[in-house]
Amino acid sequence: MSSTNEDKIEDQPRWLINIENSIKEELEEFPSDPRYYEIVRDLLLAPKDNEQAVPDSVTRFYQLYGDGAETEKREPPEYGAAYKLNSIADVVFEAVRDVFYTTLEHDRLAEFLIGIKKGAVAEYDTVNPQFVDHDWGLETIASGSWNASHVDASTKNLATDPEQIWTEAWINTSALISKLYKESLLDTDGPIWLTWDFVMAFEKLTKGDVASDAGRQAQVLAPINHILLAGEPFADEAKATADGRILELNAAKWKLWSSKIKEIADAVDDGARWDLKSQAQEAFERTFATNSTIWSAIRERDCPEKREGLVKIAADIPLLFFVHLRPCLFQLDTWDK
Repeated sequence: MSSTNEDKIEDQPRWLINIENSIKEELEEFPSDPRYYEIVRDLLLAPKDNEQAVPDSVTRFYQLYGDGAETEKREPPEYGAAYKLNSIADVVFEAVRDVFYTTLEHDRLAEFLIGIKKGAVAEYDTVNPQFVDHDWGLETIASGSWNASHVDASTKNLATDPEQIWTEAWINTSALISKLYKESLLDTDGPIWLTWDFVMAFEKLTKGDVASDAGRQAQVLAPINHILLAGEPFADEAKATADGRILELNAAKWKLWSSKIKEIADAVDDGARWDLKSQAQEAFERTFATNSTIWSAIRERDCPEKREGLVKIAADIPLLFFVHLRPCLFQLDTWDK
């Protein structure tokens, strides 16, 4: 390979190199299958001002599904739809590891999966076959990626990739989970996964200096981003009934996690990786200064006999003043932990 070609490859983003390699491998074994990779590649390479990039990619996926209606053996009730969704979701979660979560490209990957679900038809028509959504096609891939991507302070002892790659793979994957959950794509497992990330980061696996350790910083940034990217539906989940819940999610947990996020904001400096300090500060503000009706609902569910007067006052205070009164409310809080 010439030095010019090597330079071109080095200039390419890691996700593009991996996709191009996957296309070559697929062509050798299954000449028709690289279309999944091509759809995701073209979506990510689309000009930033191309507002049709996501809708066009969704249409291409639907077309891919429709093209196989006559040649593939499809059985009811899914007619192969879940398997097609599983295949495209696999490519998305593979690529997103190397697509930073604050970029337009990351948003496009999330919007692509969201668009596939929202544009699906309600019922399969054998005469005019169109895509019908079946959640497990996405959720099995999301579950596997979420499970495999977790990091903490000890990950560096086992990791074979450079530090930036394995830390950001987790940050980017967990952020995609947040974005999908916000749009109701992970209704069943989403609340469990988000709660688990909070518990692991702030209660169970807390080793490592958050002021300097990359693994620890990446670990805590994930739940912080859950608040920033999907805080409202997660808070709604917290105020819902707790019957049958696998992991504890209540007022005491919210108070604990909020205090832990505040500790992180205080511990790291302005130069911390991934703008962690300001992210933690904003997340803390949101956990404590979110719509006061959410907090009163949580309180009424978990400890209805306590602080009735205080919460009623807080509910009548405009949000801006509630933020400024936060320290006072925190000191007056007598909730059980």
